[in-house]
Amino acid sequence: MYSEEEPGIPSSKGEKEMLYNTWNILKNAKETPLRHVVDVKCTVAKTLNATDVCPDDPRDSQSHRTLIFKSYRRLEDIGSAVRFHTVFVDAVRAHHCMYEASKILHGDIGVNNIMWCEGRDGQPVGVLCDWDLAEGHTDGDVKAARPELRDTAGDQLCSSNLSAQRSMDLCMEQSTVRHAGQSTGQALNPIDVASPDEKPETPMPKPRYRTGTGPFMALDLLRPGPPPLHKYRHDLESFFYIYITFAAAYDPPKRYLGKIMQWQQESLVAIGDEKHDFLLEMHTVDQILNPKLVHDEFKPLLDQSSFLMALHEAFGTIETLASQVDHSVYQRTKAIRRGLPTDKFDAQIMKVEKERDKQMTYSKFMEILTEPEDIK
Repeated sequence: MYSEEEPGIPSSKGEKEMLYNTWNILKNAKETPLRHVVDVKCTVAKTLNATDVCPDDPRDSQSHRTLIFKSYRRLEDIGSAVRFHTVFVDAVRAHHCMYEASKILHGDIGVNNIMWCEGRDGQPVGVLCDWDLAEGHTDGDVKAARPELRDTAGDQLCSSNLSAQRSMDLCMEQSTVRHAGQSTGQALNPIDVASPDEKPETPMPKPRYRTGTGPFMALDLLRPGPPPLHKYRHDLESFFYIYITFAAAYDPPKRYLGKIMQWQQESLVAIGDEKHDFLLEMHTVDQILNPKLVHDEFKPLLDQSSFLMALHEAFGTIETLASQVDHSVYQRTKAIRRGLPTDKFDAQIMKVEKERDKQMTYSKFMEILTEPEDIK
C-alpha cells in the first residue's frame, strides 16, 4: 500500500490505520480473510492549501485525506439469491476473522458496507468495507451488564426530567446517521470505581456512542437511554437484518433493492419498536416477508424450517429474555428508592444478559446457515 503524507499533518486513526495494523496481524493468522476485507491501494494526506481544492484557504489547520481502494460492486448488483448468499457468508466470515485476529469489531454493518468483486473462478467474492467506525473490543463480548448497572449511588436517583431528555434526544436522532447518539457519560458501578489509594489519573472508561444505520442496527442499540456496550452479537443481528431486507425487498433480475418501510423511521426508538414486533409477532413477520411481494428466488426462505426463520427464532428468544432484564431493572430501581440492597437484582440481570449472549455466537450463526466457519 502506497502512502504519502505531507509533514506536519497530525496522524489519524481512521480506516487506513486500522486496516494496515490489522493486516500485519493477519499475516500470521490461521485464516487469511484479506481478500474479503476492503483493499486500500493508496492514501494521500495534504493540507488544504497544498492542494488545488482550496489553495488560498486561511484555515491552515485543515487537512485533506484521500483513500484509494480497489474497485468493488454494490451488493444490490449481485443479481441472484444464490450469489447474494455467497457474498453474505464471505462478509460474515471476514467479520469474525478480523475480530478473532485483532479484536476489531466493525460496529456499522449495513447493505452499503458489504460489496463484492468477481473471483477468478467466476464466483463472487464478498468484501466487508467501511471500517472507519470499527473499534477494539478486547472484552467487548464478555461483559453482560446493562447501563443501569453502571450508575453510581449519586446517579441512582436521577430526575425524571433527565430520563425524559435522554429519550427525547434519542427520538430526534436520524435513522441514517452513522454516529447516532450521545456519549453516555455515566459513571461506573461502585464495584468498578477506583479505590481511594489509587492514582487520581486512573483513566475513565471510554464514552459509548451508538453506531450504525437504523434499519440494520441491533434492537438493543435502539432502546431509550444511554447506549449499551456494543457486543459481537449485535453485529450478527445486523447481518440478520440485511438478509431479511434482501429476502423482503430484492428483485434479482432488475437488481433493485427496495426498503422495509416499517424500518424507515426518523426515530431510532420507533425503529426499535417495529423490530420488536417483527421478532415477536407473526403478523408483523407476514407483513414484512409478504409472500405476494417476495421474489420467487427468496420464497423458500419463508418456510418455517428455513435457516432464515431459524435465525428469526433465535433473535426472538434474545428479545424475549430482554423483558426479564427490564423487569429486574424495574425491581432494582424500586429497591434503590427504598434504600434496600440491589445485589439480588444485579445478579439476576447479569445472569439473564449472559444467557442472551449465549443465544447467538458466530458458531451458532454459521451452524444455522449450514455453512462452515473457516474461510475457504
